[in-house]
Formats: sequence, structure tokens, C-alpha cells
Amino acid sequence: MIDAIVHYRGSGSERRHLAAVPAAGAYVFGPGAAGRLWQVSAVVVDDQATQVYALEVSPRLASELTAAWATWGEAREGT
Repeated sequence: MIDAIVHYRGSGSERRHLAAVPAAGAYVFGPGAAGRLWQVSAVVVDDQATQVYALEVSPRLASELTAAWATWGEAREGT
């Protein structure tokens, strides 16, 4: 687990524990209980912390990805 600060464009930031450093282009859910889908646009690793910058995915693309993941038998991960 890594400690990261995830910056959601237009929705603030939050400190999270992630399984690994996400790659640019990866998807994360958050912030809060709503669990909207975000795409990682950049990752900065420095001595202070790992900074993850994400852009919100459109509702249409989010629903298409969720449906595709369901057909592959992959459950949605909350982290």
C-alpha cells in the first residue's frame, strides 16, 4: 500500500491508501461515497508524497466501462 494524495480536478483532494502507484490512464473511484469514476492524468512522486491528478470520466463512458467490467467478471474496487 502507498499513501497518496489524489487531486480530483474541480472536486478537491483527499489522502488515500492505494494498492500501488497508478499509471497515467488508469481509473480510480472517488471522492467520497458517490464513487464517481476518474481517469489518472498524471502522477508525481517526490520526497513528500505521491501526488495523483485525475479528471472525471463522463457518465456515458463510466457506464460503458462498468458494463464491460461486469461482463469480464471483475467487481468494482472502491480504492
